[in-house]
Amino acid sequence: MSNIHSDAFTFDHVENPASDDPNSIAVYVKPDASYNEGGAWSASFQLSFQAPLLRPGTEISPEQTFEVTYNGKSDSQTLRVEASEGGKPTPFEKWWKSAVDSNGIGILDERDSRYNIFHLAVNAYGDFELGDVTVTDQIPDGLSVEQTPVTTPNIEASDFAAVKGIRIVKIAADGSRKYVTSQYRDAILFDEATQRLEVNFKNLTKTDCLLIEYRVNMDTNKEIYKNTATMQSTNVEDISASVLVRPDSNTNFNKVLTKSVDKKLLIGDDNTLIYTLTLRSITGTIKAGQVFTDTLDNRLQYRNMLAGTDLFDVTLAGQTMIFTAKKDIALGEKGEVTFKVDAKNLPVGETVTNKSEIKLDDKQYDSNTVTTKRVSNGLLIRKVDQEDSSKFFSWGNI
Repeated sequence: MSNIHSDAFTFDHVENPASDDPNSIAVYVKPDASYNEGGAWSASFQLSFQAPLLRPGTEISPEQTFEVTYNGKSDSQTLRVEASEGGKPTPFEKWWKSAVDSNGIGILDERDSRYNIFHLAVNAYGDFELGDVTVTDQIPDGLSVEQTPVTTPNIEASDFAAVKGIRIVKIAADGSRKYVTSQYRDAILFDEATQRLEVNFKNLTKTDCLLIEYRVNMDTNKEIYKNTATMQSTNVEDISASVLVRPDSNTNFNKVLTKSVDKKLLIGDDNTLIYTLTLRSITGTIKAGQVFTDTLDNRLQYRNMLAGTDLFDVTLAGQTMIFTAKKDIALGEKGEVTFKVDAKNLPVGETVTNKSEIKLDDKQYDSNTVTTKRVSNGLLIRKVDQEDSSKFFSWGNI
């Protein structure tokens, strides 16, 4: 579940399969009793489904019905589902096992690691014999492996213990899955300080179809995270697989703290850039005293504030601007600051980027990044012979 456009309810739990229908999945949400108590509430959210491993003969119902029930009333809609064949099996893939957006980018849950699942699939389709297998995975900056992960539904969990948050799953010929982590305990190496994972499987037969499973926490909010893993084997060339993930738009504080710049290009002798920071309260009141910062590139020099000093105190520590809210910003309201910088030290052809940061509830969040490039306004004028354009009479730069 993602893109929850309301504070009227929260996600509660999933039943898979649903208790009253083994062929359905039930998603439960809980209205907030303090929100519009005694009356109606409205909201929208997005449900995403993935089925990355469809074996030959898998049957999918061509129609799926989505039904919503609340307070004794229900509504439903039936949609068509089509499966298409494509691609070919590979000995190594990386899968994101949760919601994705319309661009196929994974959506992170900021608050609960149970939904932030990665699988590193080694010989998932049973087509390869692999010798001396080593899988490495560097967790990107801003994410960290959950050390006490829950188990995944529909995976037989008699062997549920994890090694520093890592589990191994075996895929049977019939597609069923079970945890077998204890069989590979000594093969798992995970450095909590660097967030680097290495698993050494040695030799795998065609029947050894394995998944390396872990969940991640979002420690620092960034615009996007790229997670790349690599498999090495004596039988095949090195294979790398990447997954892009981003924060859920409902908890993405790029929406809370946004940045804009008045120019994407600095032309000629123009040295002035004007930055605007907007702080929006979209999940609750932002209290007076809340701080956010903006660290300027060394090629930029702060000049002066243009707007926002009625809402924020501003101090400068080296190249870092520190903004402190003077008063509460109520839910649905926003505050803006605008300031001027000098970019005379930015050479022609170079680019300068800038973003801001805010710390809320002990988590660090980044704003979007804005970019400006310095270009020359030089224009070459040449005077040529009307009869013979290869002859120059004069030229000059302006």
